[in-house]
Amino acid sequence: MSKARINAIVWVGVLLVTAGLWFFGARTRLHLVDPLSFIVLVAVAALLLTVLLWWEMLRDGGDGRNE
Repeated sequence: MSKARINAIVWVGVLLVTAGLWFFGARTRLHLVDPLSFIVLVAVAALLLTVLLWWEMLRDGGDGRNE
């Protein structure tokens, strides 16, 4: 898989997480109704973004060098 394709997948994932936060957090006013559920929602979003970042680094070789 090419670096451009991996990068595109990561960006699509970031956009999906952002849209999910907007839909479930802002549209439903979840932060006003149930603060604990809102914290869990944000934690899951952070976990998904972290998984995407690590997946990209591992697919890229994981050495952290810019080419």
